Amino acid sequence: RRAFLSNVAKAICVWLHEKVEEQADALEFILTEIGVGAAMRLLAQTEEIELNAGGMHRVDDPTRARTRGGVFFNVFKTAHHEAYKKLNVMRKKEQMRRKEQREQRAGGGASGSDRGNRGRGRGD
Repeated sequence: RRAFLSNVAKAICVWLHEKVEEQADALEFILTEIGVGAAMRLLAQTEEIELNAGGMHRVDDPTRARTRGGVFFNVFKTAHHEAYKKLNVMRKKEQMRRKEQREQRAGGGASGSDRGNRGRGRGD
């Protein structure tokens, strides 16, 4: 089942013109939370909005239209608000994990407690 959801998520990424490496996990989460059928209905709504309304416009800049992916995630947020909140929690945890990994690599592998004790308390 996981492989199936992963493949569907990747196919949705392609249709939404989103980068697979950036959005596949989010879309797989959506598929798990709301189901494939509900996700397909969101895709149909996204396409309908694009065809009939000429797309949606961004809140921060009403002169710019949302991307297809932006329309999809906005429709998802509106239709499945609780699942959208869970997705945001998941994304924030992933961002924090990546930040910690970057900081560890940049720090040369020394932990914070090792750095603070250099040159102290060794009876030099």
